[in-house]
Amino acid sequence: MKTLHIVRHGETDYNLANIVQGKGLNPSLNATGKQQALQLYRHYSESKFDFIFTSTLKRTHETVTHFLKDDTPWQPMHHLDEISWGELEGKQAFESRERIHALLENWRMGNLDDKIAGGESPLELAQHHKRFVAHYRALPHRNLLVCTHGRAMRILLSTMLETPLTEMDQYHHKNTSVYTLRDDGKRITLLGSNSLEHLTHAVL
Repeated sequence: MKTLHIVRHGETDYNLANIVQGKGLNPSLNATGKQQALQLYRHYSESKFDFIFTSTLKRTHETVTHFLKDDTPWQPMHHLDEISWGELEGKQAFESRERIHALLENWRMGNLDDKIAGGESPLELAQHHKRFVAHYRALPHRNLLVCTHGRAMRILLSTMLETPLTEMDQYHHKNTSVYTLRDDGKRITLLGSNSLEHLTHAVL
């Protein structure tokens, strides 16, 4: 039996400016994001995580930095990287809103192999997530902290909970939102959704 706390990374200036990040951009957390990371640690430090997984991107590493100071084993994995938004990365989201909205609608309609030029599809990312699940299930550790990204989180939760990828947007999130899951080795169940109880109103 394993318990997983799946966390979205803290805020970056790109989040604040509504710029498309994806896995092709690698910004650090801004001041608010660093405060969110500290509050996450203060709230969950007694959880005694025995293994930490992150993506390969700095914003996830910095979100769990206080846990890493406790010498908890850590493995960055490209399986947890944000989806690639291809040629839209680095652009203001409002400049590409029609293309993004059309793509998201196509995904809701079941066209899950659609992607932006140079980017990834939900089906491609879900294959990475299946490999991640197989990887952590093979480890002896039972209390896991997993830090990933917004769209990747939606696809990861859909994959783990076996809900349709067409309904991935049911998994709402903000920066440092926490989802808690239980994995008995055969089936994964949801224990808690989109928790922000670690944050004060000042940094929401």
